[in-house]
Amino acid sequence: MPGTIDHNYRHQALGISAAAGLQTHEVGGLEANVSAYSGVPKISGGATSNLKINFAASAAPDADDDTGEGYIVGSLWLDTTNDEAYICLDNTSSAAVWKRITLDALADFASGTLAHERGGLEADVSAFSGLAKILSGSTTELKINFAASAAPAATDDGADGGYSVGSLWLDTTNDEAYICMDATDDAAVWKQISVDSHADLADWTVTASTTPTAAWGDRLLCTGDNAQVTLPDPASNGGKVIEVISTHANGADLIRNGSENINGAASDQVVTQYERYTVISDGTNYIVNWNGVA
Repeated sequence: MPGTIDHNYRHQALGISAAAGLQTHEVGGLEANVSAYSGVPKISGGATSNLKINFAASAAPDADDDTGEGYIVGSLWLDTTNDEAYICLDNTSSAAVWKRITLDALADFASGTLAHERGGLEADVSAFSGLAKILSGSTTELKINFAASAAPAATDDGADGGYSVGSLWLDTTNDEAYICMDATDDAAVWKQISVDSHADLADWTVTASTTPTAAWGDRLLCTGDNAQVTLPDPASNGGKVIEVISTHANGADLIRNGSENINGAASDQVVTQYERYTVISDGTNYIVNWNGVA
């Protein structure tokens, strides 16, 4: 009839075959029968398959919602009863793996709180300045001062400053870092944890007229003739390490504090030129930790 287009002719012109839902590649089609699909067409390497989506589930998927049920990696599962969505990450038969991809939108985050059941901390972290500390299922703030301009004081404590054991204090003006060991009110204890190699250790130059009492971590450079280094009392300095180096031809003397032994000997020790002598207190005596050329 005039003005009428034959349907078969129109389908042929569009590249659609008699098979329902089939459209050829040559005209931008999928060349696959998608009429029975439930989801979206997945195109990979020129082949088209069904990325199955369950649009009306009433519960969460399980391990049996697998390849045998037509699901593939990337398939979605929409639980409209419980308002949750899942994605398939493994479609192995009887061992399918689905991961939930929904959170309770902004409701879980509006106050900075995320419940344990959803992998959260069940604590309002929105005002935290530092790290979230989790201990025995409870979440608290591990406060960190990221921009201090001086060392912390005893008043930088738990009651006044919100600090706790383990808190950090970063003095960005002097490039030093500290850790809180005790947060007692007005009696906080902070320990410096930054060390610029040997530069932060007490490097003393010892001359003939100087007999210093060494302290924790001291490295003593003896440059004078017959320089002497008196060791601190080992009983009150357990674990202390002292390193002595002599550059003078006559060396230096390592003097006992009292009646303690040095490596089992009840006598002072001579450090020869260019020798490095390192001792450590065991709380009663001194043990030689290193004796050799510096």
